[in-house]
Amino acid sequence: KKIIHSGKFTTLPVTRDTAHSREVNKLVSKNVYKEKFEKEKGKSEYNHMIEPPDVQHAMDVAKKQSSIIYKKDAKANQNYTSVVDRPDIKKATHAAKLISQIGYRDKAREEASRGGSLTFRPDIDLATRVAKLNSQLKYKEKFDKELKGKRPIYDLKEAKIYKIMKDANDLASEVKYKGDLKKMHKPVTDMSESLNMQHILGTSRLSSDQIKYKEKYEKERGKAMLDFETPTYVTAKEAQLMQSQKEYRKALEEEIKGRGMLALATDTPDFARAKNATDILSQIKYKQTAEMDRACYTSVVDTPDIIHAQQMKTMISQKKYKEDAEKTMSHYVSVLDTPEMLRVRENQRNFSTVLYSDSFRKQVQGKAAFILDTPELRRVRDSQRIIS
Repeated sequence: KKIIHSGKFTTLPVTRDTAHSREVNKLVSKNVYKEKFEKEKGKSEYNHMIEPPDVQHAMDVAKKQSSIIYKKDAKANQNYTSVVDRPDIKKATHAAKLISQIGYRDKAREEASRGGSLTFRPDIDLATRVAKLNSQLKYKEKFDKELKGKRPIYDLKEAKIYKIMKDANDLASEVKYKGDLKKMHKPVTDMSESLNMQHILGTSRLSSDQIKYKEKYEKERGKAMLDFETPTYVTAKEAQLMQSQKEYRKALEEEIKGRGMLALATDTPDFARAKNATDILSQIKYKQTAEMDRACYTSVVDTPDIIHAQQMKTMISQKKYKEDAEKTMSHYVSVLDTPEMLRVRENQRNFSTVLYSDSFRKQVQGKAAFILDTPELRRVRDSQRIIS
């Protein structure tokens, strides 16, 4: 007991109470740990960090690498001068290299005469030269196989420096040209730069466009129009023109060549129509003269026999007229319904309607007002007349 109580720490004896208390403490600590785990379940401290350690490390490494690369580029750019690309500078540097090689060879020969290394022997020098020549030959063969005849990857015309210098030269030339032009034409004012002149030019351009549009509209007025000209429509139109030309040439070869102008003139539909019109006019005149002659004589009493004879005469004359018409129908040729003929008929119909409306307007104007002279109907008539 003295030994036990003399120490700084004392242990309780293992009794039932102490064992129970230890088990209770273990269970309580487990419960607390589980509750804490359940609360923090699904959460990560890594996501709450402003800058995680690996990201911070990567950023530091990138900064250091960028600073090192920047320093290397800066040192390389400090030694760069654009004067080296000049032909005279290149020639001077090449001459300096040759001179340095000659001096190096002389120095090497002096050292070899004093007892230098075996590399400066003539046979070894010859072998090295032969090896260099062989390497150059192989390089040329490789160049001929792979790169000869191909376009270089880097084009000097596409370089930024070349483009900048070219733009600067163009601007300088334009500035000089404008300066010389102003000196030459100093007393003359540039009217195209004034606002009034620009406005006048714009209005004249608009008016000319409107006049051209109206002229085009008047030319194409009454023609068959489509919403759009498709390639198929254009091809069909060209094929129709070619076919019509072929038929016209065929008719020229078969019917027209070798015949006189009088024979050609008598075979046309216009000539046949004119001939028929003259025949009808001659018949009308003949009837008029017959009626005038009959008026001079005493008329026969209109007996039933005479009336019946007159009716039979008129019927026979009509029958003969029909027979003559049927006989002459075979000599006429009907005009084909081509797009041109359809357009001509439509234009004639439109002209007839326009003339009819004009004559009606002249007859009605100045007389008693009709119900049709309302403003609405006038507007409708004007719109119809414009459309026709």
